[in-house]
Amino acid sequence: MNLGNSIGFLVVIAGVAIGGAAFANDYHGAMAYDASTGAHGWASDYTSKRRAETRALKECWVYGNSCEVVATVTNACVALAKRGQSNPVSAWAEAADQSSAQATALSDCKSKANGKDCELVSTFCALPQ
Repeated sequence: MNLGNSIGFLVVIAGVAIGGAAFANDYHGAMAYDASTGAHGWASDYTSKRRAETRALKECWVYGNSCEVVATVTNACVALAKRGQSNPVSAWAEAADQSSAQATALSDCKSKANGKDCELVSTFCALPQ
């Protein structure tokens, strides 16, 4: 292979590498929640936002009857924290990483619960593999 062909080959390889990064799939996730019962459902690592929402609702409806999608993420994480079984206090948070989502959800829930501790009940991430 001569120098001209070598340079051409490297340009093609570089173009494929850059183009491949540009076409990487986004990963979507969703959380559905029923405020009256505390039921929740989630879905992660879907290539479509709509499919993630549909799956989260389906999971929530197993135990809830008025579920709604409360969070959707793309290449991020969600955490749900709550306190109490009847008339539950809850909070959810979205963040780029799992620990940030958890910390924010716990803090927001504690604030809503007048300073009483809450517990994490669900955490998931929809991140590129």
